[in-house]
Amino acid sequence: MGVSRIAAGLDIGSTEVRAVICECTGGSPGIRVLGSGRAAASGVLRGVVTDLGEATGAVTRALEEAETEAGLEVERVMLGVAGARVRRRDVDRALRLARESVGRGQDLLHELPQRFVVGDGEPVPDPVGMSGVRLEVEVHFVTGTAGAMENLTRCVSRAGVEVDRLVVQILAAAEDVLDEQEKEQGALLMDIGGTATDWAVLCGGTARRVGTVPVGGTHVTRDLAIGLGTGQATAEGLKRARVSISPDRAPRKDPVRVAARAHGQYRDIPGEVLCEIVELRMRELLEFVARGVEQEQMSGEVRSVVLTGGGSLLDGLCQLASAVLGVPARLGSGPGPAGPELAAGIGVIRYGLNGPGGGRGRTCRSGAALSGAACRIGSWLGELMGTP
Repeated sequence: MGVSRIAAGLDIGSTEVRAVICECTGGSPGIRVLGSGRAAASGVLRGVVTDLGEATGAVTRALEEAETEAGLEVERVMLGVAGARVRRRDVDRALRLARESVGRGQDLLHELPQRFVVGDGEPVPDPVGMSGVRLEVEVHFVTGTAGAMENLTRCVSRAGVEVDRLVVQILAAAEDVLDEQEKEQGALLMDIGGTATDWAVLCGGTARRVGTVPVGGTHVTRDLAIGLGTGQATAEGLKRARVSISPDRAPRKDPVRVAARAHGQYRDIPGEVLCEIVELRMRELLEFVARGVEQEQMSGEVRSVVLTGGGSLLDGLCQLASAVLGVPARLGSGPGPAGPELAAGIGVIRYGLNGPGGGRGRTCRSGAALSGAACRIGSWLGELMGTP
């Protein structure tokens, strides 16, 4: 049996903050969830801190709930971030020169090498050991606004823990919910959050493109609230319990009693009306993502779709995604009992431990070993290319 370590992941989303504490063993690593916590994402809008005090309070509540359930306290976390901006660069020199093209005011979060060309040869995934006088690399940069990243880190620090590493949430989720065959053959991963949906195309064993669309589960709830003339809480409950958006569903003729905004008043709404409202918005979301993938010239690489995040739990969404996107779709959740809502948090831990510089022991207040990850992002590519 491998060395057992304790690691914590933090997922600051648009509507919720989720914390998860795991025991990690082995080289994969194997992960067992010890505790998780959640809190409403006060002071955060689309992954950007708008009120430091409120955001710190949300992080603190989520961490305390996770620590209570796990029976231990943590000092360091791996932090998932959303809303990162994506740029591509074709460069003639090594990756160190490519990094210089990252604009001022941007933090480099991930370098995703697409292909290398040595001399006049054909593109190769790994040029190590090849001979030539010229090296070209196509690299996909994922960056975040420096101020936004600093505010997120400051928010977590004020909650009493230190950030070990920043990881883009969609890439973290891929670590938890995609298997190696899907990563190799070509998969589109969609992480459906509250106010936005992040997506990534992975093929050939690596992430090729990432993107985001400004539509999520909150928009569905708002559509229902407006269309039915009811409150947000009622609409959210109906969305979770009474809606199916499978294209082959049988029409729901039974009425649904809906509380109107006026106190004590109710209306009977045909069940099919609820389903149609939700289906229209989710179909729009899927078409937005499909358009983004097509614009990045990645449509031909997608062999399957995997849905994760809290917004993926709608009944029938996988069937609708398969119908709209034309490939098989499934719900993505990692091994064990954790559902899609914790995919990003657990994935942050996996990415930190498996990724470059991962697996270094830290100490948490309970005395257990806490796994950390290197703070310097991208150094592994410099090592790969032999740059100093």
